[in-house]
Amino acid sequence: MTSPLIPLHPSTSSGERKRKIFRDVILKPGSDFFTMNSYSHIICAATETNPEIMVDALKIKKTAIVVRALNHKLRLVILKLIGERDNITVTEIFQHLHLEQCVASQHLAVLRKTGFVKTKREGKFIYYSINRQRLLELNMFVEELLK
Repeated sequence: MTSPLIPLHPSTSSGERKRKIFRDVILKPGSDFFTMNSYSHIICAATETNPEIMVDALKIKKTAIVVRALNHKLRLVILKLIGERDNITVTEIFQHLHLEQCVASQHLAVLRKTGFVKTKREGKFIYYSINRQRLLELNMFVEELLK
């Protein structure tokens, strides 16, 4: 099924069409539902007794990325290994877990960008350690969310 809004061209992929629909129709400037300058959505308008309820879609997406970083078996194994050794290099990680170096590096990059591991450079080596405070904050967030 094709969109009547976008003429088909042999070189246009399905993904390109979907992105164009999203950009031109859903993100249409001036739309009441969603504007390109704002990621906040008014869910419930304010009343005399209740305040307006807004949801920030960008913050929700960022939060999902952070939580998803730990929703991966190999990253949990890597975190456990780092926790056991306290300071460890990527070489020690990929050798101990029998991984390719690039695989270990990619997973460490996700853990680093989401703040679950800290790095410390000593010469040509980068040592990884657990960011305990960040993990505690995540645990408290999850507990509060699941109440």
